Amino acid sequence: NTELIVGLLTGQLDASFLVGPVTDDRLTIDKVCADPFVVMRAASAPVRSSIALADLADVPLVGHEACVCHEMVEEGMRDAGIRANYVFRSNDNAAVQAMVRAGLGVAVMPLLAIHADDPAIQVTPLEPALPQRSLLIAVPRDRPAPTAVRFMERSLAAGRHMVVG
Repeated sequence: NTELIVGLLTGQLDASFLVGPVTDDRLTIDKVCADPFVVMRAASAPVRSSIALADLADVPLVGHEACVCHEMVEEGMRDAGIRANYVFRSNDNAAVQAMVRAGLGVAVMPLLAIHADDPAIQVTPLEPALPQRSLLIAVPRDRPAPTAVRFMERSLAAGRHMVVG
C-alpha cells in the first residue's frame, strides 16, 4: 500500500486499488468490496465443507512473501497459536496457485486472488474465518483526474454487484 499511496500523492498514479484499512486525509478512499480468505488445495485432496484453522499447523503451506495479505494471514494464524510451515512463497498469485495445483502444499489466500475455475484446485472456507480484507479504491483528494473519478465510480458500482464468498 505504501508505494501505491506515494504514487497517488506524487501524481504518478491517478487511481489505485488498496487493501484496507487505510486512512489518509490526502486521499478520497472508498470500499469496493470485502474479500474473504479461503483455503486453496489441490483437487486431489479429500473434499471438505470447511478447513479448521488449527489444521493448518500440520500441513505444508504455500503463500505470499511480505505483503498486506500475507501479514493478515500471519496475524490470524499467530492469534490462533499456529506457527506456519511455509514450503514456498511468491507474491505472484498464479505461481502460488501452480504450486498448490502441483501438490506442494495448501494456501490461505483472498478469494478474489484465486482463479477459482481451475479444475486442478479446490477452494474451501476457513473455520473460523480470518477477518476479510477490504478492497479499496483511492484517488488524490485535491486533484482527482476526471478519468480516475469515472474509474472509481465504475469500480464501486461493480463492487456493489459482486457476491464474494
